[in-house]
Amino acid sequence: MTTRADQHDLDKLRRWRGDMKPAPGPEFPVHAVFLVSEKDRAAHDVFREFRQSFEERKAGFENLVIFGQHGVSEAVHAVAGALGLSGEPLPQLALLVSAGEPRLYSVALPTGDVLEGEGNAGAGGRALARIEEWVDGGEAGLEPRSDDGLTVRTAPGESLAAMVERLIGELE
Repeated sequence: MTTRADQHDLDKLRRWRGDMKPAPGPEFPVHAVFLVSEKDRAAHDVFREFRQSFEERKAGFENLVIFGQHGVSEAVHAVAGALGLSGEPLPQLALLVSAGEPRLYSVALPTGDVLEGEGNAGAGGRALARIEEWVDGGEAGLEPRSDDGLTVRTAPGESLAAMVERLIGELE
């Protein structure tokens, strides 16, 4: 770990691992993982919209994390690889659904400095709206629709906590 971005994101992985404890009450059904670069200001704004919404719905840090804010780190590449997103252009959003059978979706996020159109968040905003509907009781789940920007991926063959633990070991 030599760069500020590498150290920052490794520290974030450690904090994420530490926060993955069973919480009292019902589990929030989605883990949202943002993979960005420091230049993706529009994607950072989408992350802020997610953070506000998740906080309002009592989701914790373990349900929403962002990597790459200070530069594309080794952790960004490691997490992307573990989620089957290697080779996908940044910025990306991975949504891991923990309710029922584990599922993984990805969403391409806006690049550049300014959000434009579609409630200012594009596919990320549509994904957030779907999550809100589900958590608030208006949807039965997060199954993709033709217009929502969700791409179905193969879920990791290990639990999220095991994946994070493995990645920390690889990056240390």
